Amino acid sequence: MSYTPEQMAALLEKLPKEIDKAKVNAVRRGIRRARTVAMKDLRSHGVGAALFGKKAKGARLVVKVNNPKMAANGTVTGGLELKGLAAMTEEGGHTKAHTIRPPSGGVLVLKLGGGRVAFTRKAVRHPGSRIPRRPFAKPAIEHELDRIKADLEHTAQDAINKLFR
Repeated sequence: MSYTPEQMAALLEKLPKEIDKAKVNAVRRGIRRARTVAMKDLRSHGVGAALFGKKAKGARLVVKVNNPKMAANGTVTGGLELKGLAAMTEEGGHTKAHTIRPPSGGVLVLKLGGGRVAFTRKAVRHPGSRIPRRPFAKPAIEHELDRIKADLEHTAQDAINKLFR
């Protein structure tokens, strides 16, 4: 396909912006893949495995993707944002002593050791617990870094191909 000088100048003017968009999208895809790996890991071990799929009041396992942003110097930044027990699992910590109440008009089911179960209509005092540090998000991102780098190497060529088709 042939271009006039004006068309070529217009396309070349768009090129840096297209490359920047492609970089941000490559990083976003990598972070989303890392989130999937991190959530799978979180849900299969420790506190995450104990809470996943249950309606635990106040116990949140939130792992969000921070949308990547392009800095003025051309660097792209982004990552995973952890909240609630997800953050505590990544860094380690402890929960405070608290009261666990049965749902209104309901019964609280307590799983005791040895497969025993107890039922109560009264509130129970939980003494709090120590949650050991078990990183899952950082290893997931590190696992994806090589793939993100490979995606970034192809972004310039992809942007040029997209622009000049």
